[in-house]
Amino acid sequence: MLHAFVSLTLAATSFPLVASLATSLACCSANHTYPSVFGTEIISLTAVEVRNYSTAVETSGAVLAANLTGLNFCSINVTYTHPGWNDLITVTTWLPLTGWNGRFQGTGGGGWATGSDTQLVAPAVAAGYAAATTDGGHSNLLVHPDWALSSPGNVNYFLLQDFASVALSDMTVIGQALTESFYGRPAAHSYWNGCSTGGRQGLMLAQRYPELYDGILALAPAINWDSFIVAEYWAQHVMNRIAYYPPACELEAFTAAAIAACDDLDGVVDGIISDENACDMDPHSVIGQSFLCNGTVPMQLTAAGAEIALAAWTGPVDASGKKQWYGLNRDANLTAGLVATTASLNGTLTSAPFPIPTDWIKFFIEKDPLFNIANISDAEYFRILHESRNQYAGIINTADPT
Repeated sequence: MLHAFVSLTLAATSFPLVASLATSLACCSANHTYPSVFGTEIISLTAVEVRNYSTAVETSGAVLAANLTGLNFCSINVTYTHPGWNDLITVTTWLPLTGWNGRFQGTGGGGWATGSDTQLVAPAVAAGYAAATTDGGHSNLLVHPDWALSSPGNVNYFLLQDFASVALSDMTVIGQALTESFYGRPAAHSYWNGCSTGGRQGLMLAQRYPELYDGILALAPAINWDSFIVAEYWAQHVMNRIAYYPPACELEAFTAAAIAACDDLDGVVDGIISDENACDMDPHSVIGQSFLCNGTVPMQLTAAGAEIALAAWTGPVDASGKKQWYGLNRDANLTAGLVATTASLNGTLTSAPFPIPTDWIKFFIEKDPLFNIANISDAEYFRILHESRNQYAGIINTADPT
C-alpha cells in the first residue's frame, strides 16, 4: 500500500521490570468492577488465568516473527455497547501475572481489522507490558468489510466511527483501567504500537485523544484514507480501460529501466532511487526494449505496459491534466499488490487489484458489494474519488497535525 513511515515519540524513558502485585486470585471476574467509559454501557466482564501460553507471531510493523512460549497472564474480556448505536464491541486485555514492566501498550489492527488479536498483544505481554486490543464491533477480517452496510444502500456509520476512532479511545480507557485495577496502581506510561491501519489508528489517537498515550509508534500510517485508498486503484483502472494486463516480468522490467536511469541522481549507485523528485524517466522512452521474462523468455516492453507503469508512478491524473493524488516511487515493486495481475488456467492475464480499495469503493462509496468496478469510466473514477473525500474525510482522515 502507498504509505509513509511515521514514528511519533511524545515521551520516552526506560523503566526496570517491577515485581507484579498480582496473584492468581486477582484474575477473577468478581475482583474487577466495570470500567467507567463515558458514552458506553458495559455488558459483561470475564477474567481467565492463562498459563504456559504459546503462539507463533508473524512480522508486523515493529514486531518480528517469533515463537512465543510460556506466557502467563490474566486475560480479561470486556464487552460493551454505545447505547443507540446497536454495536457490540469486545476489548481484550492481557495482564502479565509476573514481571509486569509498569507500562501499558495499546495495539492496532490491519486492513479492515480494528485489532490484531494475539499478533501484537502476545509480543507485548512477552516484553512485560499490560496490553489491549479491540475487535471494533466486527469480525477482525483483514479484507472484505462485511459489516460496512447496515442495510442495502446504507453505510453503518456507527461501526465505521468505531473502526475509525471511537473504539480506539474506548479500548485504551478500558485497558488502562483494568491495568490499574489488577496491579493496584496505574501504568507509569502508555504506548501505542500499530502498522498500516494500526499506524493510522496511532495518528488518530494523537489527533483526537492526545492525553491517552505517552508515546506512539505509527508505522506505514494510512493517513489520507479518503484519497489514497481510491488512488491505489488507479493503475488497475487504467488496465481495465485499455484492456491490457501486463505480466509481472514486464512491470519488473519497467522498474529496472527506471532504476537504471535514475539510481545515480543522488550520487550513489545502490539500486534505490533516492532523489525521486529529480527522476522524470518516461516509460514510453524504453518501448521496444528487450528483456527476459522469468529469466528465459525473450520479450519486448510494450506501449500499453508503459501506460500502466506511468499510471502507477504518477497516480490519478484527470482529463484536464491535474494530478489528483500521488503515485508510487519509480523503484517501487509494482507487482506487490497495486499493479498485480493474475493468470487463469489457460494463461490469460486479468486484473488482480488490492482488495482494500475495491472494498472501499464498493461498500462505502457505491454502497453495493456487487458493484462492477472493472467497468467504470475515467469520469466515474474521479466522481468516486471526489465522493470519498466529500463523505469521509472528517470521519477517518488523520491529516490534522494541530
